[in-house]
Amino acid sequence: ATELDMEQKRFKVGLAPETLRKTYLGELKAGDKVNLERASEIGGRNSGHFVQGHVDGVGIVADRWIDEDSLFYKIQLESALMP
Repeated sequence: ATELDMEQKRFKVGLAPETLRKTYLGELKAGDKVNLERASEIGGRNSGHFVQGHVDGVGIVADRWIDEDSLFYKIQLESALMP
């Protein structure tokens, strides 16, 4: 759930327990910076694709590169996460 407080210019969001276990978000303190992205409008223009799911693990960025207007990442995973 999201709670918007326009007077104080802030909002609150709820995070699933799995998200807190698999990310650094549970370690954040008041005043820490986070990356925010605008929500995509269903039916609106989209230059990519929608991804929905949950976190099964974490990886290490092994490489990243730019190809024209795309940014690619190569992620190193634990073997248990590989199909």
